Amino acid sequence: MSAISIGSDLVHYEVLGRGKPVVLLHSWLGSWRYWIPTMQQLSVKYRTYALDLWGFGDSGKNYPQYSLEGQTELLRDFVNKMGIPKAVFIGHGLGAAVMTHFANDPECRSIVHRLMVIAPPLFDMAPRPLTSNTAQQKSPIPAIAPVASNEAVTAGMSSGSGADAPTLIRPTSDIDREKLRQAALAAGLDGLASRIKTNTTTATPAPAATIPATPAAPSVPSPTPAAPAAAIEETRLSGQTPAKGTQALLSNPIAGLMGDMNPLNLLKVHVDNSSSDYEKLKAEVAKVKADVIAASTDSFKHINTFRELLQIAVPTVALLGEGDTFMKMPEESVLSQLSARQQFNLTVMDGIRHFPMLEDPAKFTRFLRDFLETPDVADLAMKEEWRRRTR
Repeated sequence: MSAISIGSDLVHYEVLGRGKPVVLLHSWLGSWRYWIPTMQQLSVKYRTYALDLWGFGDSGKNYPQYSLEGQTELLRDFVNKMGIPKAVFIGHGLGAAVMTHFANDPECRSIVHRLMVIAPPLFDMAPRPLTSNTAQQKSPIPAIAPVASNEAVTAGMSSGSGADAPTLIRPTSDIDREKLRQAALAAGLDGLASRIKTNTTTATPAPAATIPATPAAPSVPSPTPAAPAAAIEETRLSGQTPAKGTQALLSNPIAGLMGDMNPLNLLKVHVDNSSSDYEKLKAEVAKVKADVIAASTDSFKHINTFRELLQIAVPTVALLGEGDTFMKMPEESVLSQLSARQQFNLTVMDGIRHFPMLEDPAKFTRFLRDFLETPDVADLAMKEEWRRRTR
C-alpha cells in the first residue's frame, strides 16, 4: 500500500504502468479498488494513479475535509506532491464533481489535459458555480424571476424596501405554499420562509385595535418539514416548472438521492446484489461512515457541477449509464446544453447502471482508450450516443 502525507493525515493511493499520467477518482460508493481492472488495461501505455478521497478507503478520516472543496484541495495537493505537470483526469460520481471543480480552479486548470466525468451529478441547482474565492462563503440569495403561470409551486421575489418590499408569487394552493415554506425552513432560509403566505400562517387583517401582539398558535400541529429535494422533485413530476433560482434556494437534489446517508444501504439499492462485484464493493463501502456521505452531500448546496462543466475549456467527455438509478439521467435541457458545447462529447451506455468500468469492462476500456488517443473527442462514439437517441 502506498501513502503520502497531506496536512496531518495520510492519503492512500496506488500507481501502475509507465507513460503519460492518468488520474482516477472514485464515486461515493467505493474506493480506488474498483479501478484495478482499468489500471491493468491502461498500464502498457499510461501511468495510472488512483487515490482514496478523505473518508474513503484507507485515506484519513478528516471530517473538516469531507466537503467537495476539501476533496478538491486533496487532489491539488496530491498532484503537486507526485510531481505531475499535466495529466488526463477521469472521475466517477463524487470523483467527477471533484475533478470538474479542480479543472475550473485557476491554479489547477493548466494541469488538466483532458477530462472524463462518469455518472456526474448533473443538476442545474446552484445559483452560481463555486470558485476558489467563494468556497467558504455563504452563497447569497439571488432574486427569483416572477412566475407567469399560477401553476408553478414556487415563490418569486423582487428587490426593494417599504412599499416595494419583496412580494410573493402565490402557488396554486395552501398545501403547496406550506410545503414550500417548510422546505425553505429545512434549507435554513428563515427569511424566505417568513415571507411565504399561507392560510395557516396568515389571517384576514382585523381592525388595528383588535390585532393581537403575536400571531395565534395554529390549531393543528405543523406538518413535518419536507426535504427540499423531495419538494422540488414533486413539482417536477407534476409537470410544473419551478421559477428560475428556486431550485438553488430550496433544493439540494443530491441530498434526496442519498436517503439516510448510509453507504451500505445505497449500495444495496443501486448495485445488482447478485453481481460478482457486489461483495468487493461492499467491503470497501463498509469503510465509509454516514458522516462522510452527509458532509459531502451538504457541500453541494452551493455547487453546480453542471454549470462548471459548461465552463471547462479542455476536451471533455461525459459518460452516463442509461440505467443508472443513483446519478439518474439528467433532464434533456441539461443534456442539450452540454452536447452543444465545443470540445465536448456526451455518450450514454445502454444497459449500464452506475459502474460501467465493472459492468462492461471490455466496452468501457475500448471507449476509454479511444478517449485517450482520439484527437477530437467529438469524434468519439459508443454505438449509442445521446444525439442519436433523440431522433
